[in-house]
Order: sequence, then C-alpha cells, then structure tokens
Amino acid sequence: MYYLIYTSFATHPFSEDELQALLVQAQSDNQQLQVTGFLYYYSNSFLQLIEGEEETVKTLYELILADTRHRDLIILKDGRNSARFYPDWTMGYRFLNPDELKQSALYPANNGVIDTPAVLRLFEIAAAIE
Repeated sequence: MYYLIYTSFATHPFSEDELQALLVQAQSDNQQLQVTGFLYYYSNSFLQLIEGEEETVKTLYELILADTRHRDLIILKDGRNSARFYPDWTMGYRFLNPDELKQSALYPANNGVIDTPAVLRLFEIAAAIE
C-alpha cells in the first residue's frame, strides 16, 4: 500500500464549517477512489496522510497541489507499507490546538523540527483514537 504525507499552509483561517465541508468532500472523493487517510488542521496548517494504490494517490496529490485553499505544499514522506494506516477511514480528521501539537510526537527531542518518523508516529497515534 502506497502512502504520502504532506503539509501545507491554509491561504486563510478555516472556520469549522469550511473544515467540515472540506472533510465531507474528501470523504466522498476518497471513497470513489478507494483512498483512505487522515487530515490534521492546526494553526492554519494542514498535515495529511493519504494512502491507496500508488498511481491513484499520486494523481490525487496532483489535484491537491492545484487546490487554491492552501499553498507551499511539501511532501514529508512517501513510501510503501504492508497495510493501510487507516483502513476504515475515507478521511479521518482532527483539529489540534497549539498546546496539543507541542505535546505530540512532532516536538519531543528535536526543538520543534518535524522529522518523518515522528510524523508517522503521530498518524499511528491518531489511528488509535476513535
């Protein structure tokens, strides 16, 4: 199973209604594409993992790149995994406030610099939240 993790900056602060609309659209699209994943929104930033067939995920990422609601997309990690991280979620979602983010796997021993093993761990942790 192929996965891709990226981060980006929102072009404007998203309201709860805007985030809900984004989530509903992603869930619908991802169900048709057989893509699963998880989206975090924090401090006007997105952190997302999408997973599925490699060609499908890469095509979806090209569409995400063209979305004008965010900018400065960076792929943090991509690769193959033996199984899906989120087999039952067409798109899970979690809002992280700044205090939660600082306590997460992104910030422990690296002065706030994102490292990719920590990002993967953050997604593993989120997958356990129901």
